[in-house]
Amino acid sequence: DRTLTRVAALAARWGWFVLPRDACGLRQPVHVDDLAEAALLACDATPAHGQIYALPGGETLAYRDMILRTLHALQPRPRLVEVPPWLFGTALGVARLGGYAASLGEAAIARMRSDLVFDATPAWRDFGYAPRRFQPDAKMFSPR
Repeated sequence: DRTLTRVAALAARWGWFVLPRDACGLRQPVHVDDLAEAALLACDATPAHGQIYALPGGETLAYRDMILRTLHALQPRPRLVEVPPWLFGTALGVARLGGYAASLGEAAIARMRSDLVFDATPAWRDFGYAPRRFQPDAKMFSPR
């Protein structure tokens, strides 16, 4: 995931990562191996032919908690710094002036507060989709 890889890289470089306190939208991070397995399972499952499925990860967690698990996977462990939304916006504006965070637009900030959750029940029912929980390790965020 480009977002979490970027978070890990910045946090490793600085030793900390800043989030607005209201970054509480729900997420279901999914491992690429689970997606690959789902594709293979769906190929052999007649009910899946011609269907479209949501393929979320195996658990639902707040955006903040997803970031925190990402940071905990790194060594040394970067610190999560949570700030009021207005301060985050101010700091982001300064970072943009300095040539940093140009790709972090207002829509991305809004998504931190929005729930992005999906129902995996049809995929489980039709071809046994059973994704793992989000348990990142540092190797997942290595540049390739």
